[in-house]
Amino acid sequence: DRPIAFSELLEYPEQLDVSGLYPKPVLVSMSLPPDLFVWRNSGIPTAIRYRYSSPRSADDSRLSLSLNGRFVGSYLLRPEEGSSALSRMRLAVRGSENISDRERMIMPALKLGGQNQLRFDFSFAGGSGNTQREPCQPAVATDVRAAIDEQSTIDFSGFHHYLEMPNLRSFAGSGFPFSKMADLSETIVVVPRNPSVAQTTALFETLAGIGSQVGYPALGVRVVHDWNVAQAADADVLLIGPMPENLRARPDARLLLLDAQATLNQPRKPRYAGATAAAVFNTTGVQPEHEATSRVMVQSLAPMAAVVGMQSAHHPQRSVVALLGTTDEDFELLREGLADSGKREAMRGSVVLIRESGVASEMVGPHYYVGYLPWWQKLWFALSEQPVLLVLGSLLVVVILSTLLWMGLYRVARRRLRHVD
Repeated sequence: DRPIAFSELLEYPEQLDVSGLYPKPVLVSMSLPPDLFVWRNSGIPTAIRYRYSSPRSADDSRLSLSLNGRFVGSYLLRPEEGSSALSRMRLAVRGSENISDRERMIMPALKLGGQNQLRFDFSFAGGSGNTQREPCQPAVATDVRAAIDEQSTIDFSGFHHYLEMPNLRSFAGSGFPFSKMADLSETIVVVPRNPSVAQTTALFETLAGIGSQVGYPALGVRVVHDWNVAQAADADVLLIGPMPENLRARPDARLLLLDAQATLNQPRKPRYAGATAAAVFNTTGVQPEHEATSRVMVQSLAPMAAVVGMQSAHHPQRSVVALLGTTDEDFELLREGLADSGKREAMRGSVVLIRESGVASEMVGPHYYVGYLPWWQKLWFALSEQPVLLVLGSLLVVVILSTLLWMGLYRVARRRLRHVD
């Protein structure tokens, strides 16, 4: 709800200061929520202030800026601006805009929901001999210093929070939806009445992983044993252990994990009458060419665990994430999967199966949205995926406006003719 100063993002003192003819890069890291809605936005306002030792004359000394490893642009370090310089720009969430002038520019797309990194590289031309005017005469002083001012800001205020769910990628990457509140005060954890050591360890490690993402411990989380109490509360639910009976009976409970067998229900409508091709459970998440209702059973002789996401039955803005397993070996495999960055990267959709051979993800079941958007943005967002409806709607609006304009002009014309008579 306000601009964030770089001083709030520092990890250690003097992080923004560099020195020497070949200074190290200045790195500023930040983590953003995955539900930040940036569709059709012109960019994220950013004001960068920097200081540097002024070169004796105008040369090729410059400050280069990159975002998430992608080059953005560079600024010449002019002698007259060494005491203080300010550059205003916008961090773009689309990559099609062009630079308008020297101090206003558009950065490449931001990877929302993950760890993002701004990199500033000061380069002084005196470090190479191509700018020397006389032999053995350095172009800049040997004691060269530069800094990004701590009062530089980046402004995410004004963005809405809106995200399509289930989305296990956001859970694996940033602990969403539980990380919406830093202390997890809107989270209820359901565990068996007598949890095993493996289940308890999985609980603590999951909460610690979410806390590492938001930078705050889970002091507000509530732990219960009764599933009925949890699902009735207005909170996001994290389930650890076997799936309760009444949850298995839900039509959107697409995965049943019993012992070493997982059953995946895929209720999909065929694209045309008579389609009978079976859906295949795969790691790509791509739907087959001919969709059909099917049930896929996965049998494993080794440990197997699962992560399932679904909507709360009583609160449409709330979600349920279930970490499922039946044995201690299953939960050990689950813990290893959530701790492995490579396996977390492969988690997506609404159902994730974790086996020793790897991670398989699939999107099955109904979709829903959490967050808020104004009705006009929601309408444009929905029509953006329906180009035919958008064209028909535009034609309808043109016809209506043309008809109203014609009727108005016709009445004006008749009124004039009446006065002439």
